[in-house]
Amino acid sequence: MAYPTELWGIMGLWVGAVLTVAIYSYMLYKENPLYRLAEHIYIGIAFAITAVVAVQNTNRIAVTPLLNGQIVFIIPIILGLGMYTVFVEDYRWISRYSIAVLVGCMLGVVTSGTLIPNIINQITSTIAAPSGAT
Repeated sequence: MAYPTELWGIMGLWVGAVLTVAIYSYMLYKENPLYRLAEHIYIGIAFAITAVVAVQNTNRIAVTPLLNGQIVFIIPIILGLGMYTVFVEDYRWISRYSIAVLVGCMLGVVTSGTLIPNIINQITSTIAAPSGAT
């Protein structure tokens, strides 16, 4: 990867370098205002990137296919929104159904991926006669 040559790229490089030194200042002088500033900037940027990626993934994976006529995507959308009802006391019971479906699906995925390689192959190897014994 080439070094940045435009102004914003060079400024971003310098800001990253200064923030890295500010984070390392914690080792020299414990918690200081420069460290706290760098910490808050890092957490803010991480949250912003996470929010943007979450919205883009939701649009790409759920909303766009739903608008294109694939109505079956309404089920995971409803189940996903149902998980947020855990924060509302009167509607908390709805979240239990969403979580139950999620736990059931993941149990099926994990069991099917674990059962054959870890259990059935072990039993088959134990029962079968050794091959190539000389």
